[in-house]
Amino acid sequence: QLLAAMLTSRPFDEIIERSKSGSFAAKEKTGGDKAMIRGYAQRYLREIIDMLDAVPRQMLLLFKMNDCLRHIDHDLGSSPTNSLVVAGTYATKALYDEHRNNEKKTRRSNMSSVVDDARHWFEYFRILVRINMYDIVSWWWHSMRPRLLAE
Repeated sequence: QLLAAMLTSRPFDEIIERSKSGSFAAKEKTGGDKAMIRGYAQRYLREIIDMLDAVPRQMLLLFKMNDCLRHIDHDLGSSPTNSLVVAGTYATKALYDEHRNNEKKTRRSNMSSVVDDARHWFEYFRILVRINMYDIVSWWWHSMRPRLLAE
């Protein structure tokens, strides 16, 4: 829950409340949220450091990228889902390419390697479809939301 609070830039109490209620609805951020988050950061500093020390460095890089993209989206006034879609697409492609490079190094000339290649390509394709569906639904929701709220 501490990690969730850090990643979402939400007060720790709100994260705990959401986990109990099962609600994913975001509350509007207020000026008091920043002060509350600052207070939690000071109070849980040792736990934050211990948790970040246990997280792989590649994940820390992704967390920082997510934070930078969120700030860019906020400053530009654009939809945060766009940067998530772009990051997800590139991360998926990088994982697929890494798998292919590893397979080339340990290439076996038998049927199991062909099956593995097909399985990984299908998984890559399935994730891209999910990312694009998320993008389409998000675009539809953001374009239809004002009309739905007006009714």
